[in-house]
Amino acid sequence: MCDINLKRSIRITISYLCLLFLSVGAFAQVPQTLNFQGVLSGTDGNTVTDGDYDVTFALYEGAVGGAAVYTEELSVTVVGGVFSTLLGDSGIEIDLPFDRPYWLGLSVGSETEMSPRIAFASVPYSLQSRSVLGEENEFPSDGDVIVGGGTLKVLNGGAIQWYDEAGDGQVEISAAGIGIAMPNDGVIFLASGVGFGVGVLDGSENFLFVGVEGIVRHSREAVFSDGIYIDGAITFNGRGTIEGIGLDILGDLNVAGPVNASVKNFQIDHPIYPELKYLRHSSVESSEMKNLYDGAVRLGKHGEAWIELPNWFDALNTDFRYQLTAIGTSAPSLFIKDEIKNGRFRIAGGHSGLKVSWQVTGVRHDTYALEHPLQVEIDKPKPVRN
Repeated sequence: MCDINLKRSIRITISYLCLLFLSVGAFAQVPQTLNFQGVLSGTDGNTVTDGDYDVTFALYEGAVGGAAVYTEELSVTVVGGVFSTLLGDSGIEIDLPFDRPYWLGLSVGSETEMSPRIAFASVPYSLQSRSVLGEENEFPSDGDVIVGGGTLKVLNGGAIQWYDEAGDGQVEISAAGIGIAMPNDGVIFLASGVGFGVGVLDGSENFLFVGVEGIVRHSREAVFSDGIYIDGAITFNGRGTIEGIGLDILGDLNVAGPVNASVKNFQIDHPIYPELKYLRHSSVESSEMKNLYDGAVRLGKHGEAWIELPNWFDALNTDFRYQLTAIGTSAPSLFIKDEIKNGRFRIAGGHSGLKVSWQVTGVRHDTYALEHPLQVEIDKPKPVRN
């Protein structure tokens, strides 16, 4: 409460509640309104007669002098000397930043403005939050906000970045997803889209196990120290290194390039004990990009047989090698009568009805194999020598 004597016959005692009324729920927009409540009385101390009175409210940037930065004339209803009104609700918005001190001047009817002006307390200055959030909860421009010892950066286009106090750790939220930068320059990327993905966009040496249901894309070098689990697809656009547990993929693995390994096995459920064991086989190795084909055939009445191969055989292979083995009896005269041409070759030198096991190998000469020949011996990179 503050008693203010006007220069004429009316005295106004104002108890003002500078309350910021926020819309319930979404905080979509901060209202620029102030709620005022006061007591209107005469110079004799008695409250005025009940009724409507015209009151002019003016806001200033100084305690004395200066032009009003906001003015609004309202008709207030007085009951028992008390009136209440909402400043800024008549269509004249209080478009002030509230980033500096303000004073309120009041006058009733044709009376001269009361003196001294009333200094605002702290509550109206909460309207400054609107200058940070902007209309409809939007940041008006890019800039930095200090948050919890770190820096919150708002980028044009809607992306938000947060840096820790040292400027190392980083979190970024954008339409592409959520990025978490580690102090060692590693980045975990939580991908948007179907499912949930965790990928690495930069080099990192300190990952433990990473589980993924979705798509993982690696645009640069990725190093996993304790394995990676994928239920979906994985794409390495650079070099991927997985140490420790290894890589488990429940699905297909497509590699557009060579696969280098110390040993290449296949593993399936054991055909006799599928619930208890796995069965593993190793692959056949070669210093060439070699394909192997085999089969068995019975020779015809002239002791010969044609072996028909797939129609793509000649296009894929060249430099053929042959092996023939007679089954059930000796056949030292077996030989290749006609080499592979137009997808077929002929065996001869045995008797009619003889069963012959055959094997053919060929070296790839398709477009990819010719453009990417196998390098049998290569120098180690300097970081892994010795």
